[in-house]
Amino acid sequence: MKFFVENLHKLQDENAEHMPIGFEVAFPSLLNIARSLNIEVPDDSPILKEILEMRDEKLKRYVYNILITQYNIHVGSK
Repeated sequence: MKFFVENLHKLQDENAEHMPIGFEVAFPSLLNIARSLNIEVPDDSPILKEILEMRDEKLKRYVYNILITQYNIHVGSK
């Protein structure tokens, strides 16, 4: 965890376009697994909050696209 805490700031400087596809979804899941193993993971970092927001936005778009393509449901239309 020392390495994680000492290098967390580097994520803030990273260009989001250079992150692996799905990083914003996978990374929070890995942190949750670590927490379930009683590993203390900081959760007050601004970059972690930003990554969680990116994950939530991506998942919203993903669900929206599924509704439109698979179920022909148009959210927000009458």
